[in-house]
Amino acid sequence: MKNEGWSTPRRLQIALVSIWVAALLLLIAGINGVRVHRASVQTIGKDAVPSILAAEKLKVSLADLDGNVVDALINPPGQEASAIKGYVPRRQEITDSLITAAENITYGDLERAPIRNLTNALSAYERLAIKSQTLHLRGDERGAASTYHDALTQLHDNLLPSADALAKANSDALTRQTDVELAATTAAGTLVVVSGLLLLLALVAAQIFLSRRTRRMINVPLLVATVITVVLLTTTMAAFSAAREHVRAAHDDAFVSLSALWQARATAYEANSDESRWLFDRDHRPALEQQFFAKSALLIHPPAGQSYDAVTAATTSGPLPSGTTGYLADERKNITFSGEGEAAERATHAFGVYYANDGRVRALENAGQHAQAVRFCNSMAPGDSNWSFVQFDKALDDTININQTAFDASIASGFGTLNHRELTFTLTALALCALGFAGLRPRLREYDV
Repeated sequence: MKNEGWSTPRRLQIALVSIWVAALLLLIAGINGVRVHRASVQTIGKDAVPSILAAEKLKVSLADLDGNVVDALINPPGQEASAIKGYVPRRQEITDSLITAAENITYGDLERAPIRNLTNALSAYERLAIKSQTLHLRGDERGAASTYHDALTQLHDNLLPSADALAKANSDALTRQTDVELAATTAAGTLVVVSGLLLLLALVAAQIFLSRRTRRMINVPLLVATVITVVLLTTTMAAFSAAREHVRAAHDDAFVSLSALWQARATAYEANSDESRWLFDRDHRPALEQQFFAKSALLIHPPAGQSYDAVTAATTSGPLPSGTTGYLADERKNITFSGEGEAAERATHAFGVYYANDGRVRALENAGQHAQAVRFCNSMAPGDSNWSFVQFDKALDDTININQTAFDASIASGFGTLNHRELTFTLTALALCALGFAGLRPRLREYDV
């Protein structure tokens, strides 16, 4: 006697429930996959990387703020207007950066503590900087130098380390999240494929059963549901793959360069300040000179046996010599976008010109021509020191903008690829359930079930 539990109507009911359950699983897996991939884009595009770059920008602003303070000190009283003028916008940039950082806290006290330290140390630095300016205007150069040295201690012991801590908190989080999210996106994609295959299995099994048991070769609703499932799986996996590629491009192609470039910019501004400090602080000249050269080497460090001039001269005719290291060399090894190589070459060459001009500043000062050395150091006349530094900074800014534009585009594309995917999965799952019902319900009615 035939087992009633495995009758044709019961099998049709099981097929319908299987299709509905598989569609529900695909819906859950799909929504989860979209959210996991979106979180990956969010981490790099909105949470970690912007905070890392903001901290690097903060270091640039701090270094230039201090550079304006010392430029005012090396000029005779009453001739520091341009330095004071440069101080004001940098101070506003720092304030804006701290506000932005406070509004974008993602990793708790790891970010909150450096921001608090920055705020407190900045107030202490400014009090000392203003006091040194006041003493300078009064003609008390020894008192101005001593007070400025205290301000510099605040900069080096508190402000810059706090900015580094803020960058490190986000950099460490990015490293941790990258590994976690790579595993998560891989698992999420696998779940979508598995649930989609289960749905296809249920649809194909139902189609085969109907063909054998009811002699109907094609069940149109089930065929349509099968095609929709295949299309959904194909487009979803393509979207997930595209999202991962946008994240990779944002990180490997753009962020790696942006990190090197902003570190180069902050280091260059600190070196530029060291040059002005060398003219101001006679008691610490050997140390300040070594600091300038050490920071210059962080930007471009020639290979053994080659001069700095030879390395920078090579930028006009080809790649840097093998073995050249430094932030600018790192950028030159990661050229990806249109115009990036040319801008990076201009930045490298321009820094070489500035570096050569530093030698002239020191030669003038060592020859007893202090006023001429100060003028050449601060002058914006073509060919002079500050002019050459600005040319370097403009070329560096062009290179940064190219990478920042590419980074923003990759992140926008990453989000765009995932837009409306949850809604797509929801509507498609409902359609698949409806098609399953439309395909099997008429056959069930034939048995008066």
